Amino acid sequence: MERYSLLTERSHLSAPDIHICFAVELAERYSDDDIREATRKVMIKHPILRSYVRIDRENHAWYEIDEVVRVDFSSIVEDEHADWIAVVRREQEKPFV
Repeated sequence: MERYSLLTERSHLSAPDIHICFAVELAERYSDDDIREATRKVMIKHPILRSYVRIDRENHAWYEIDEVVRVDFSSIVEDEHADWIAVVRREQEKPFV
């Protein structure tokens, strides 16, 4: 496992489970498997997307890069009944591991 010393502003260390939500409008339909595979490839290329912060016994903060690529997301098809706010609320309840 790779690890890098965290020398930047540490204001978010008390709340390290930051969730990111975004909406994407695609010109055509893609399966969840296609999106998952594309996301997995991006995460392999950009390791910061699979990093997390660990505090060691000396109270030093480290970014650690997970070797396992975990892709977890929810998708909805937009229509007049799509409740994306409920999806965001549900996603925020998931632990960030």
